Amino acid sequence: MVRTISSIDTTPQAGNSSQSSLGLASISVIRWYQRHLSPANPGCCRYYPSCSAYAIQALERYGAMRGGMLALLRILRCRPWSAGGIDDVPQHYSLFYRFSWSKAHEKPRLTPLAWTTDQKAKEKA
Repeated sequence: MVRTISSIDTTPQAGNSSQSSLGLASISVIRWYQRHLSPANPGCCRYYPSCSAYAIQALERYGAMRGGMLALLRILRCRPWSAGGIDDVPQHYSLFYRFSWSKAHEKPRLTPLAWTTDQKAKEKA
């Protein structure tokens, strides 16, 4: 099964008290952008997932401050001369996860993280 960005549930779980009000407000602003402004522009994302989906995942995983920093760095990386590609939110928080000398360094993936977990679930079944 191939999952698209729209089929991935990125809403916070009910009763999740770890989300701050600033984090929830940031997510609601991004969702508003996705619903109202993004459809009016042609698709031009260089990365998968898109910057807005990446920002929501980062905010949910690391909160408003850390997730916001990761989202801001992602937006700064998204420029016309960037190579793009698959860029998932890191499993371990570090602003330097893209550098090989960082303890949180993750090797670039050829498939998105969501697809990898689906394949592992199929293998176990």
